Amino acid sequence: MNAAACRDVAFDTVIMVKQTPRRMLAAVQEVCGGSVLVPDETAREAAKVYVRVAAGQARRETQWKATDQWGADWSEEQREAVKRHTLERTREKVAGFRRWLDEEVGRNDGPYRRAAGSAQADLLAQEIAAEAFLDDETLVDRTAGDPLVLAQALLAGAEIVGSDNMVRVRSASLRRWVERAQAAGRFRDADPQFVRTGDEIVTARLYGGDEETLDGRIAAVAYGVCRPDEARDKDPRARWRILSGFAAHLEAGGMPETAKAIARCQDRWHGRTGKFMESLEHTAPRVQGTRESERRRTARECAGSETAG
Repeated sequence: MNAAACRDVAFDTVIMVKQTPRRMLAAVQEVCGGSVLVPDETAREAAKVYVRVAAGQARRETQWKATDQWGADWSEEQREAVKRHTLERTREKVAGFRRWLDEEVGRNDGPYRRAAGSAQADLLAQEIAAEAFLDDETLVDRTAGDPLVLAQALLAGAEIVGSDNMVRVRSASLRRWVERAQAAGRFRDADPQFVRTGDEIVTARLYGGDEETLDGRIAAVAYGVCRPDEARDKDPRARWRILSGFAAHLEAGGMPETAKAIARCQDRWHGRTGKFMESLEHTAPRVQGTRESERRRTARECAGSETAG
């Protein structure tokens, strides 16, 4: 593994609520011996942003059950019941996610750690916003949102995995600001280019000297994350499709290069599905911390009214 493997990463809000990128990046950190830091601001915002994710999941879940029970044509009363249940499930899922996140950052057997807020971080957020963010009339509160996420990550000594919302960061300006701060004796251990994409983090951690080695490592970690339980889906073709589906979700979640690496690896094994999946069964890391953490999230979100209380 690369020397960069030792550095912790912090997730911004969007990465935190995207299930497949979150799982992949947490697993990479677990494999490489680093932690995932959750800034307080990320946790605060994620619980609000997750409403949209949960609403989509709840709608699909409820509609599927309704179709299975009543068929495709619903009465007006049934439609109202679907709407009510979708709203209820959305609330339960959001409450479960919020409780899961609060609990995970305090555990010692999962991938997540807390990056606490502070008055120092509030002041630093104002400085970062002024120096490195695009002019934006909506950026009124400079002690909240993305500038504060960056500040809390920087103070914790972590690289940050940014997403689409980080387009407002002037990368060159941020780098120059960090370099000036380091010349003045601040943030000596920080990488001046400390805002990374998910794809960049994966490559930095797993790079093995050539594309084929990197692709193989990425596919192995991905399979370690999405590998089904041993008791089911023994068919190699089914497991191949699960891995392909995981890659598709990575691409949709904003990690296209990681998805392409998995696809390239599968292409190299084209026609040898059984041998490829057998190889992955032996080489894929177990990443139990990440997998158990996600099982706890699912349990919290399925807990119904118990979670909502």
